[in-house]
Amino acid sequence: MRAMRLLGAAIALLAAAPTAQAQVCQQTLSEPTTLLERMRDDPRYTLTTVTDDYLAYMDESQMNVWTFTRPGHVPHPAIVCREMRIDDKGDAYLTMYVHCSGTTADCEALVAEFNALTEEIKRSLAAAGYGIAPD
Repeated sequence: MRAMRLLGAAIALLAAAPTAQAQVCQQTLSEPTTLLERMRDDPRYTLTTVTDDYLAYMDESQMNVWTFTRPGHVPHPAIVCREMRIDDKGDAYLTMYVHCSGTTADCEALVAEFNALTEEIKRSLAAAGYGIAPD
């Protein structure tokens, strides 16, 4: 059985005002609204999730998913990018980058919410027969 390792602890919480040079998940990080507009117009990105709280776009070629908070969600605006990489042994690594302009407590709650989603992903992979290597 191939091992699948997801490292949910690999998190980078980015400052509320990113520099223009910051590269995250193969994108230059900019303000959430600007980045969202770029992704809407870029055919590489597919809208995968629409809820009252979030919009998510996937770039399958780069194996990443960008999630944007919607107005009314605390904290807003915020961006979460989850990037998966598979090494030559077949182990998968999930890195999460968060750009959050809310309070520290609100941003920590957002990170905790996405960490819980990472645990759900691990359970789904285990149910599908992937061995989950320890973090």
